[in-house]
Parts: sequence; structure tokens; C-alpha cells
Amino acid sequence: MEALNTLDVPTKEGLTVVAEIALLYHVKPEMASNVYVKYGMNYKEVIVESNFRAVVRHISASYMAKDLFAVDRKKIEKDIFDETEAGIGDKGFEVDAVLLKSITMPPQIFQAVENKLKAEQESLQMDFVITKQKKEAERMQIEAEAIKKYNQTIGESLSDIMVKWSGVQVLKGLVTSPNSKVIITDGKSPMIINDSPNNK
Repeated sequence: MEALNTLDVPTKEGLTVVAEIALLYHVKPEMASNVYVKYGMNYKEVIVESNFRAVVRHISASYMAKDLFAVDRKKIEKDIFDETEAGIGDKGFEVDAVLLKSITMPPQIFQAVENKLKAEQESLQMDFVITKQKKEAERMQIEAEAIKKYNQTIGESLSDIMVKWSGVQVLKGLVTSPNSKVIITDGKSPMIINDSPNNK
């Protein structure tokens, strides 16, 4: 048997959506006589549909409106199936399946949900861009530090070379000078010079 309902159901934030949902069920053969005696011929409305509607509303109220569209429908169907089975199973009924066929929102609510989803996506995109920019800034800082250290190393090396080169030039000049001279060196400093310009 099938109980098909088009229901106005609440969402977690208090909105109302329209759900088209079907319940497939049957009366347990061994409990058929008890069902008819206890609930009469109107058992479908008295027990099954009233319980089913209450369960659907209870489950939908645990979801935000946007989540009813985003979440896997199989999960919602299973939640409704399990709760309905727990509610009517001991009364002589067997739930065969729950089929959530559609969920419809009033246009203004649908637009509001769309706008909210769009805003959330834009926020996530902005977070991504900011994170990317921070990482790029960190990369550039690391690169700048590496270049600075490289330049310092090169600068120090060049300074040593220039000092030695200047010493060689001075020594060369002294060697070719006609003046007598005394050159003393400690092996590190280029030289200490005692030049006697009058001593030829």
C-alpha cells in the first residue's frame, strides 16, 4: 500500500517548504485481524498517515532549508523510514520504503536560500584568495631573506678580495719605486711600509 502526501513541512530556521513524499507499507499478515479490530477500516488515516506526517515534519525540522537541497536525499529517506518503522511497527504495520520525490520552496524563500548559498561561496572564495596571498607573501619574504643573505655573503667576499687586490697594487707600486723601502707583513694585512724618500 502507498500513502502519498504533499505536505507543508517546517525547516530548522522556521521556514516552510512543500515536500512530496510517499510511504510504501503493508499490514503484517499475522496481525491483520488485530489491526482491523483495534483501528477499524480507517487504520490508514488513524495510524499510518498521521504517524508518517508527524515523522516527516519532525525530520524536516532538523534541517536548514538549504540543507534539504544539499544533503543526500537517501539520508533523509532513511531517517524517516527508521522513525516511521519505530512508530508503527509494533502496531501491525511493515514499512517497505520511503520515497522523497520533491521539495519545493516558495519563490521568495528559494531566492533567499540561493542568495545565502551564493554569499557563502563568495566568502569561501575570499578566504581562499586571502590564504593564497598570505602564502605568497610568506614565500616572497623567505625569498627576500635568502637574497639578502646571498648579497651579504658576496659583499663580504668581495670586500676581502678588494682589500687584497688593493694591497697587491700598492706592493707593485713600491717594487717599481726607486726609493728604498722596508715591507713588513703578518700574512693577513697587506703590508706595513717604511718608505725613505731621501734614501736613494
